[in-house]
Amino acid sequence: MQTDGESIRIGSPFKVDPPQLNELAGQAVNASFEIDSDATPIRYVAMGSVAASAMVLTFAIAAVYWFPLGGAMIAGLGCLLSVFGLSSPHRIKSAALLVIHAAIFLFCYSQTM
Repeated sequence: MQTDGESIRIGSPFKVDPPQLNELAGQAVNASFEIDSDATPIRYVAMGSVAASAMVLTFAIAAVYWFPLGGAMIAGLGCLLSVFGLSSPHRIKSAALLVIHAAIFLFCYSQTM
């Protein structure tokens, strides 16, 4: 709104004028950051499954002697978790846990038959 060459301020009298957009645009062009392509939710789920597979291992070993059918089920869960863990950075640990869980599964399964 213009009256006789003057602009009439609309809104709050205490409002501060916004900064110039050209100054802000110059700062945005200079901003840079790196994106870590490996930091995905699936990657963190895979790392958690390796840890869970290691924790389940103790229960699978305990169940071998007390309850072989339960040991087979727990070892099957450990195998599944280890397979999920193969897509994590801890592939060697996950592969080792997969072999151990598979051996426990076969041992428990043979005891139940």
